[in-house]
Amino acid sequence: MQELEFVFMLNFWNEILQNFHRVSKVLQNEDANLKTCADLYVSLADQLCTSRDEFEKYEKYAKKMLPDVDYKVATTRKRIRKTMPNDGDTPQVHMDARDKFRNTTFYIIIDKLVSEMRRRGEIYKQIAERFSFLTEVPCDGTSSKNTERYSQCCQKLVDDYPKDFNGNFSAELQQFHLYVRHKFSATENVKTRFSHAELYQIIVLNNIECGFPNVDIAFRIFLTLMVTNCSAERSFSRLKYIKNPFRTAMQQGRLDALSLLCIEADVLRMVSYEDLIKEFATMKSRKKLFNCV
Repeated sequence: MQELEFVFMLNFWNEILQNFHRVSKVLQNEDANLKTCADLYVSLADQLCTSRDEFEKYEKYAKKMLPDVDYKVATTRKRIRKTMPNDGDTPQVHMDARDKFRNTTFYIIIDKLVSEMRRRGEIYKQIAERFSFLTEVPCDGTSSKNTERYSQCCQKLVDDYPKDFNGNFSAELQQFHLYVRHKFSATENVKTRFSHAELYQIIVLNNIECGFPNVDIAFRIFLTLMVTNCSAERSFSRLKYIKNPFRTAMQQGRLDALSLLCIEADVLRMVSYEDLIKEFATMKSRKKLFNCV
């Protein structure tokens, strides 16, 4: 903890995780949708790109806390690599401790986080774009160009969810948009862009689900898609202790039993070992009692 690298990463992760925590709280809101989720992921990636150019800021904070401490690499002995005959005449590049920490640690962390945020944001964006045309309420009559676009978007959504929609989806959506436009034209509050929740609220409050069944289903599908996800853990941390290199001949049954004991350690601590040992000894005992006549 008295190393400059440790204090540097402490300040860095403190700021990064605060941003992640705020976004995580927003994503746990019941009103959050996929469009909001995609925009938040993109904003996180942009914020990380900004932090990539702030190496000096984190370094300044670290040196303020440890003014007399230098990078650990600067105090260690440099390793001289033996040159081979086929290496060529290219001189070997030696980076100082600061540049090495920045290039091999700081930049790698930032780039990995940015790529992961953009990858997740792109996935949510692609899904949100499938339903984006549902909120495009025209101000005037629908042109033939918009009608063709609506038909293409509706058909694509029907292909993605063939069991939920029928072929009358496009005409039904156009009629629903005209209904919304006429409904708000009387109050002079016509908007060209509504949210999915607002349009679905109109369907529910006006009790018109039977008139626009496909539109109602489309909004319910979009609004119920989860904006948070998790992936299965690919590595079991205890497995390397249970099946170590000295237990390579262990059969699957014993491995499963030991893994279960390790997972349910809390229950195992409440088991009486004396009763188990006594029962095991009784089962394995080979002594036979003979009555002497």
